[in-house]
Amino acid sequence: MKKLVFLTVALLLTMALVLPACQPATPTGPTRISLICPYSIGGSTDTGIRGITPYFQAYYGKTVINENRTGGGGQIGINFVYDKPSDGRYILGSSNTATIKKFLNPEGATYVEPFKEAFIPVAAWFSGGGNILATRKDSPIKTLDDFIAAAKKETLTLGMPDPGSSDHMNVLVMQKVFGVKFNIVPFEGGGEIVAAIRGGHVDVGIAGWPPFSADPSAFNILAQTGMEKFPGIQDVPTMDELGYPEVTAEMVIGAFVRRDTPDSIVKEMEEAFHKAYDDEGYQEWLVKMEAPPMAFKDQKAWIEFLDMWAGGVESILPELIASMKALGA
Repeated sequence: MKKLVFLTVALLLTMALVLPACQPATPTGPTRISLICPYSIGGSTDTGIRGITPYFQAYYGKTVINENRTGGGGQIGINFVYDKPSDGRYILGSSNTATIKKFLNPEGATYVEPFKEAFIPVAAWFSGGGNILATRKDSPIKTLDDFIAAAKKETLTLGMPDPGSSDHMNVLVMQKVFGVKFNIVPFEGGGEIVAAIRGGHVDVGIAGWPPFSADPSAFNILAQTGMEKFPGIQDVPTMDELGYPEVTAEMVIGAFVRRDTPDSIVKEMEEAFHKAYDDEGYQEWLVKMEAPPMAFKDQKAWIEFLDMWAGGVESILPELIASMKALGA
């Protein structure tokens, strides 16, 4: 994890030195804002948010501070933004899974309305792709077939990020499709998962690609759950290729603001994120991070994606809720 954090910091410092001279929009409202990530440093969501931050700041013309407000399966960070004024000072940076957190833990949310009424989607810029299923290099589990066979013989300990995440959904679908049961151990984020796998604290782990990308040779990467392969591991099959299309999932990272935020502020944010995405420096960063390809999603496209994704998750919500209760989330 330390290596990943060092790599991410080094890349961000480099970006700060090469940012182009751009013409930011004339600022509206506060000149200092916080971009809140509800997950820990080093995970896929945090990496996707920090990657675009210096470019967004350059085009938005305001000071942007990255903050991590973790806990409650992401609900702590979501609540933090909701409980702040609707004046554009606080932006929630999260994946599509943020939209179902209230269904999973109604008592944990400080807002009474559904997420899509409590927050305004702004734009999305980063595909976390699917998730990576991996074991430690010296593990006898080296392929997905090995994994399924081992899980049928004994209950494997499986590490995953916070309950309610896309990783959690993948795990529940795997249990159903493979006909197995895992001893699920939740961690705060992908960085902790990678450390747990390397330390032998779990038999297998599932998380996004960025935490693994610092040193993929340290793991047996069994499969990836995305629709598109990560550039750095083209030789690793997808769940679809392995005959398990049901386990396919996609995580997209974007921005949300609290309801009643003025339309003018939302529009300025959307435009700044779009310019940041199109910037040559950001595109180079995406290549360095080996992120799967994804076109920028403006507000309309982001809302459409969220609606489509929510429809596909409905079938597993009962199992997801039961699993979260069992995990004490």
